[in-house]
Amino acid sequence: MATSKTTTKTIAINHIRIDGNTQSRCTINQEVVAEYAALLSDHVILPSITLFFDGAEYWLADGFHRLHAHRANKKTHCIAEVHKGTQRDAVLYSLNANVPHGLNLSSEDKRKGVLTMLADPEWSELSDRAIARHCGCSHMTVGRLRNRSKPKLPQKVEQVPLQSRPKVEQVPPNKPLRLEQVPHPSRLTRLRPVEQVPKLNPLPRPRHNWQPNKMPPTPMATLTPSPCWKKHKSRLRACRRSCSP
Repeated sequence: MATSKTTTKTIAINHIRIDGNTQSRCTINQEVVAEYAALLSDHVILPSITLFFDGAEYWLADGFHRLHAHRANKKTHCIAEVHKGTQRDAVLYSLNANVPHGLNLSSEDKRKGVLTMLADPEWSELSDRAIARHCGCSHMTVGRLRNRSKPKLPQKVEQVPLQSRPKVEQVPPNKPLRLEQVPHPSRLTRLRPVEQVPKLNPLPRPRHNWQPNKMPPTPMATLTPSPCWKKHKSRLRACRRSCSP
């Protein structure tokens, strides 16, 4: 990892390497480059860029828009803070360079930073919250991208053992095959010998004299003769008298 010792010096732009995948953003914002170039033309001193020197190459870790602004103004040198470290140290530094300051990171930039750390065998061992703090995103985003990046292993197909397979009778080819009739295990638990089945006592009969086919007799006191009953009664008596011998 990079040490805390840094030096500020003027570096030739042609000696700065920007092709080591140390850019944490997806694209360069040309509007920001034009704005920085206008400030340089007005003799405004911009903050120094950040480089990592591994003994042979200078790797740019922070300040891509400022470097392009210097090139737009045809500058040959720029002021830089040089750290001792490798290209990998420059990549890790660039992922957190624009989180506290500078141009805000877009959702695609954050996603690229998280995927870069998850692709590294050492950085991927960090927790989701540690990666989220370094890349400036939420831990839920890191967890979702981590699950998507995991390779899906093929599911193992369980083979049915030969003992549990149903047996097939050896019949001539002109006859259809018929499987042995084996009762289901659930039915085996229901079947019990006759001796083990408890005998149920018959239900007691209801104690009443009412029969369903016969209606109970209606008391005579409740019957009221109709008004014309007396006329019919007198005619019936007269008919009986005439017919009697």
